[in-house]
Amino acid sequence: MGMLGRPLPAQVAQLLLDEAIDARIELAQRTLAAMLGAQRPSINKILKEFERDRLITVGYAVIEITDQHGLRARAQ
Repeated sequence: MGMLGRPLPAQVAQLLLDEAIDARIELAQRTLAAMLGAQRPSINKILKEFERDRLITVGYAVIEITDQHGLRARAQ
């Protein structure tokens, strides 16, 4: 199933998994938002939730996946 029609958190999780190179994504939040047709504040809220759940860590224009299995579960 493609990303369309899925909840935004699932779309974000899938995009992070798809874009990761060695568990690292070097994209600004506004770029992630544009890729999904979403607003940056919505993406920021989801990333903070993922970070709180220890699935990722967020830095300046970089996101590191710390729990790939957990993030995959969120992408479902």
